[in-house]
Order: sequence, then structure tokens, then C-alpha cells
Amino acid sequence: MNQPVSPVGSIPEDLAEMARRPDECLEAIMPALRALEATTLIHYFTDSITASGQVLAHIERIRSLDGAMRDELPRFDRSLVASLGPYAIALAMLHGQTQAKRVDGGGGRERLAAARKLRARLHLSAAFLAESGSISPNVLARIARLGHGYTDTSEAILGYIEAHFAKDETLFARSPSTREELDQARKEAIELVTKRVDSMRRDPGDLERADLERRAYHLLVTTYNKVRSAVQFLRYDFDDADTFAPALGQRVRSVRRASR
Repeated sequence: MNQPVSPVGSIPEDLAEMARRPDECLEAIMPALRALEATTLIHYFTDSITASGQVLAHIERIRSLDGAMRDELPRFDRSLVASLGPYAIALAMLHGQTQAKRVDGGGGRERLAAARKLRARLHLSAAFLAESGSISPNVLARIARLGHGYTDTSEAILGYIEAHFAKDETLFARSPSTREELDQARKEAIELVTKRVDSMRRDPGDLERADLERRAYHLLVTTYNKVRSAVQFLRYDFDDADTFAPALGQRVRSVRRASR
């Protein structure tokens, strides 16, 4: 039976109240987090805030199917739906703590921002050489695919430097970058990662917070996917399951299948 549902983004009052005490949510689910095997944790395929925000935005709609779940899926564990709110709130809190601690006393973010600008300049320099055939476009494409965190940014800078010297020691002479600039870039790339590692060593809590965030992410995503499977079954004939529980990171379709 089709039924009216709450609009997307309508967060239940009980969860809004719970969100004012996120530490209690974390404390309640801590045993479940600790019980997870590290080797079984899923990898991030969307960021923590997107995942928790999307779940909270759709949870009222999912709850509206409680009666249908009870009647049509009597063996489905409906407590999974109740778990989504605390899991999402705890994940958002852990993510906030992790991000806050990533700003270290040595100016980590400023150093990373400067390194990203350096990477952009080296890319333009390498692209100039690629136009003349001095550097393979495939090498540039491989470097460009690297991420933008501390390690990937450092690896990209070193990759561009290596590309400048790939054929001979005079290649840099045809480049907009001087040898002195490339040597300095190499030092900055190595220092970027070194300082980051030192920062992590100074505060072991960073590693623990990151581990807890990944565990909370795993718990939320795997639980949500189980609930989503139930929703897909219940709403199959209406072709609107994604308006109740879309795949994480997916935009909800605005056009439904035409009635038959």
C-alpha cells in the first residue's frame, strides 16, 4: 500500500535531541565498535559527513515503513532501523574530532596548502615539457590521478621532479622551473610527510580517533545497506525505493517510472 511520507531532510525530534548529546551515542555503541575485526572494515567510498547526513535526512521516511516491515518482512530485524540514528550521530562526532585534531601545532594545514600550490606549478611546468615530447603524457596522467592528502601530494611533487630528470640532466633547462626550484621542491615534499608523521607520533590519540571513525563508518554503512535492502523489497512495485533509502552518495532520482 502506498502512503504519504515525510519530506527528505526531516529529522525526527528524538534524534535532534540525541544529537545534542553525541557523546552518549558514542558511549552506547562503543562495545559494537570495539567488537569489529579490523581486517573486515570496509573502505571509505564517500566521506563520513555525507554518509551520516544522508542517513539522518532519510531516516524519517525509512521509519514510515515500520508497519510494512512488520507485516511483510516478519523476520527482518527492525532494531537495525533504530540503530541508524545513534550510529550516524556518533560517526559525525568522531569525524569532527578527527578533523579538529588534524590541525597540528606545526601548521600542518598551511604546509599542505602551500604544497598543493607547489604541485600545481610543477604540473604546469611538466605539461609544458610534455607539449614538446620531453615528458610522456601518460606519466602526467598517472601523477594527476593521485589524491590531495599529505602523502599523495608529496608523491605527486616527487613524481613531477623525477619526470623533469627522466631523460637527461639538462631537461630542466628547457623547463619553466629552475634546478634550484626543483631541488627546493624535493625538500618541501619530503618535509611535508615527515612533519605529518611526527605530528601523528606526538599525539597517538589521532590514530585512535581515526580508527574509531572508520569503525563507526563501517557500522553505519553496513547497517544502512541491510535496511536499504528491506526498503527496496517493500517499494519494488512503486519504483521509489531510492526516495526512501538511496545508495550513499547517490542523488535521488526526480523522475519516477510511468504508471502502467
